[in-house]
Amino acid sequence: MSKEFWIGQIRKREVFEKAYVYAISYRITHDSYCNFIEIDYYRQNKEKLFQEIELVLENPNLYEAETAFSFYLPKSNMFLRRMIHTPFKDLVIKFIFVSVLAELLDFTFIKHCFSYRLNRNTEKEKKSKGYLYKYYYEGFQDFIAWQLAQVEKNTCILKTDISSFYDSISHEYLLLAISKQINIRRDTDFMLLFDKTLKFKICYYSIVDGKLNETHNSQGIPIGNEAEGFLANIFLKEADEALFNLGINFGRYVDDYRIFTNNKNDAVKASIVLQEFLLKIGVNLNASKTKIIEAQEKIIEFIEDSKDSGVSAMPFQEDRYEQSKQENKLDKTVLIKEIDSAKASRQNEVFNDSKQKILFENLEDINDEDKAKQFCKFLNEISLGTKLEPQIFTKHMEWLYQLSKIYPKHWKLYSWLFVKFLSLDYSNDIQMISLKYLFLLFNDELVNTFIKTRVIHHLVKPRKGALTYIERISKRKVLKERIIEHITQLMTISCIALQLNCIYAYYLILKDHKNVEDFVSNNLKRPIPEPIQYAVYHIRSLCYQGSPKLVSFEEILEESEIESDGFIFH
Repeated sequence: MSKEFWIGQIRKREVFEKAYVYAISYRITHDSYCNFIEIDYYRQNKEKLFQEIELVLENPNLYEAETAFSFYLPKSNMFLRRMIHTPFKDLVIKFIFVSVLAELLDFTFIKHCFSYRLNRNTEKEKKSKGYLYKYYYEGFQDFIAWQLAQVEKNTCILKTDISSFYDSISHEYLLLAISKQINIRRDTDFMLLFDKTLKFKICYYSIVDGKLNETHNSQGIPIGNEAEGFLANIFLKEADEALFNLGINFGRYVDDYRIFTNNKNDAVKASIVLQEFLLKIGVNLNASKTKIIEAQEKIIEFIEDSKDSGVSAMPFQEDRYEQSKQENKLDKTVLIKEIDSAKASRQNEVFNDSKQKILFENLEDINDEDKAKQFCKFLNEISLGTKLEPQIFTKHMEWLYQLSKIYPKHWKLYSWLFVKFLSLDYSNDIQMISLKYLFLLFNDELVNTFIKTRVIHHLVKPRKGALTYIERISKRKVLKERIIEHITQLMTISCIALQLNCIYAYYLILKDHKNVEDFVSNNLKRPIPEPIQYAVYHIRSLCYQGSPKLVSFEEILEESEIESDGFIFH
């Protein structure tokens, strides 16, 4: 295929439409952090976005990525994982490239590459068509099922992964891999523009002193958005093919390799072959995570234990709201009692489902990360509208609050549960208790910053047929004042992701750009980070346009022009 073919593909309007929806869908539903201000702004200015990207695609020399920023997820109570937030316009451009590459290259990957594979099921409901890849949890379960199937005919497994994989990816090796696989020169417009998407400025607050810093991304691809996953497959394709051609029985999920043999010597030989090809592209295996396991019983035990750990950051499925029911409640129901109101009365009916047994008598019983996750699952399975006993619920919220500090790894689970019980479907007493612990969480310096960031995410996230949680809370004057007080305090924390979420919360409450500008000006140190400057500009533009509230992802998909079939190459 010629260079004209490839540049022609990325300039198509239908490719932009798909990339636009992919960027929104992954950002809202899968990515760790979502800047709702960007989504809101570019939904109102979609045509302007297309024109800006069209100009860049026609003149690659004009392209310069916007300033990204980093944030940190808790891997444990001691370690953090650095993530990078790619600005929305740059994310759409990245999805334009990745979607075109995926359509042409996905079938060339080995069968047992299980991560970030093209979503080819076009018969599913419309929402599934908003995703480029097969659902990642489904892919991981396929990876697990494949491993279990190998145990019947193998007695040895080598488990390993690549050390600091995403951060170690060489831009030059990645560009060379893409150039070879699509058979075009490195100096074509397609490759030159893609090269520029890899290089960008990153701003961040120092963890040490809280000062604003800047750096440039000269190596590695960002952890923090779903566009990059397919690029990882391209980067590892040569190593995969080498193992495949030598008849080595292996499978891979992102950078996790599993090699099955019938003796330890063959497993060691296979690892040496893998290392040789990885070293050619500038990465190597993680020695501390490389292990050979023999005996089928131990292999099965290892695979079973890895089921949950492989998707530990997967969020709970949030409760859905019935549109007509929510509208009626918004008009006729007292929303939430003030936090300082009289002691709540006990409910006549309480949560007593035999299928959901209380597994722990005391907080001390929840003494590891797996039990903490189990407790979170118990709380999440309490369905909307269930009558809860306030005294028991208070105890459980206290446990949740303490666990968020002891085992911060499960930040996605905690953050949703702190917001879930503010729903109108629960009694005012339960909502009042939930607010109490929400405010405690905001005030506690020992709670990881990103848990607070994600809580605000759930408070401002648009939901079909219902106001956002923060708008519902702010219907009452006293609660409105208290929530403003808390997000004002949170704005002083040196975390750009948290600050942007607080700005959007403030905007949803007051709907006035002048108030937002004063809010930012009065509560941030100087210099103000570029991403926050952009956010203030976007909010000003939205206010001038008289923008309606941001709709849910389902509604964005409904109004989109995305088609169900693959690309038409002509």
